[in-house]
This record gives sequence, C-alpha cells and structure tokens, in this order.
Amino acid sequence: MRPMKRGRQEFRQLFSSSNPVARGREFEKNIADVLISSGFEVDLNSPAATPRQTDLLVERDGQIYLWELKWHAKPATIEHVYGLRDRVRLMRPGVIGVLCSVLGFAKSVLEDTARH
Repeated sequence: MRPMKRGRQEFRQLFSSSNPVARGREFEKNIADVLISSGFEVDLNSPAATPRQTDLLVERDGQIYLWELKWHAKPATIEHVYGLRDRVRLMRPGVIGVLCSVLGFAKSVLEDTARH
C-alpha cells in the first residue's frame, strides 16, 4: 500500500468529526500512512484473523504486527486487550499485538500489562 500523504491538519480535523465510524476509518488510514512512510508494509482490514476483524496487519523484516486502533468515548478497557489477544491467537506464532488508543487506557489495562 502506498502512503496517502495525510498531514497533521487532517488528523486534527478528525477530533471534530461527528461520525465515529468515518472518523475511525480515517484514523486507521492516518496510522497506516505513518507506518508506510516508516518502511512498514501495511494491509488495512486484513482477513488474517478471520473470523475477527483486524484494523491493520503490519510487516517489516519478517516480523508481523496485528494492530487494533481504538477511538471510543472512553479509554481502552481490559476487554479490548482480551479481544486483541484472541485475534493474535488466531495468527501464526510470533505475531505481536499492538493496541493503540487515542484516549489512553483504563487502569485495569495498565495493571494487566504490568503483570503480563
């Protein structure tokens, strides 16, 4: 996938979006652009973790990353972490899960991450 050259201004405009679904899709494209411009290969909405939906499947130097991007009204919760773990388990061994949340993470997420 080739970068679409979205800029900071386009990203900032997402904060005033009244359509959370469209905002989420644009957020995914923005993150994909950043990763592509950094030398990663990116597949948006990959079927890799079927039947679960995947936001981004990212690869570089043979390492695969499964990205889940969250832009909800509240910080990401432990349930989002569990969902990502389920998706990663559907992949081949060695895939790394990445959870990105615009509004940060609930305390339970930070505690779980520290323990595991």
